[in-house]
Amino acid sequence: SDFFQFLRSDQFESAIRPTIGIFIEQGFPRRFEKLAFKGELLYTSFLFDFEHVFESNRIFTTEAKFGLNYLKLNTLLKYSFFKKKEAAFFVNLGISNGYAIGNVVNEYIQTREIPDTEFGVSEGEGKVLDRLREYEQGFVVGLGINVKKITAEARVEYGNGMSGYINLASSTTRSSILLNYIF
Repeated sequence: SDFFQFLRSDQFESAIRPTIGIFIEQGFPRRFEKLAFKGELLYTSFLFDFEHVFESNRIFTTEAKFGLNYLKLNTLLKYSFFKKKEAAFFVNLGISNGYAIGNVVNEYIQTREIPDTEFGVSEGEGKVLDRLREYEQGFVVGLGINVKKITAEARVEYGNGMSGYINLASSTTRSSILLNYIF
């Protein structure tokens, strides 16, 4: 569909959005002491605000805002290395399952201008996406350090997005810096 043209552009700006959550971690015994199972429950959101101009014999300008709130359940396997008494480096690998719990915003305004004619300018508005999947899956990889009760981790997540349309892929890549305090 021509309508999806502006959604296929690479003009989506990255946004810094907070994520909060809780986690539980359970280590394995003896021979596998460097491994741990980690479960996370996170609340997160994203928001895109963009403009796209398409010109042919007409000029289409689309201004859109789109965002979702969702809960994520991450299941990770943690491998610790260079483990010392009070510090250790680690790698996390796992899967992410996100459930949409509401739209922040889902709207567009499209202006069509036909230059040098009597038709002039017309506007239309509506939802960016009428159909959203409520479930997103992803793959998570992270690298971090644990010092006493503080953990810092750099993480990347590759997800399959929330688009409900077959002809509109919405894969996502999220980068995160996580700081944890262990009680």
